[in-house]
Amino acid sequence: MISHLRGAWGENKASEYLIEQNFRIVKRNFRKAVGEVDIIAVRDNKLVFFEVKTWKSALWEDLHFSINKAKIRRLQILAEIFFQENPEYGDCEVGFDLILLSRRMEELNHIENII
Repeated sequence: MISHLRGAWGENKASEYLIEQNFRIVKRNFRKAVGEVDIIAVRDNKLVFFEVKTWKSALWEDLHFSINKAKIRRLQILAEIFFQENPEYGDCEVGFDLILLSRRMEELNHIENII
């Protein structure tokens, strides 16, 4: 599968999962010059910035290496920009989570508080 299609599949599956977990999707594919946040969602006054990674085949223990310090810093900068543009969320707690999906195994792993 082409990587952008695999990514879209993963983001759709992650969105479905988050809705099942009582999150409300605020924004998908929040893009700025510095990068992109895959999903921004809110639950119980906590706004969470989600990075979604989808692999055709990989071991779970290998997937967490997909998030490096540079990516974490970009997520933080993007969160700052989002809050500047959306002050109505200014009173929310903030979280940064990772959702890993395996197409082959059709499994989802939600890792909270990656920062």
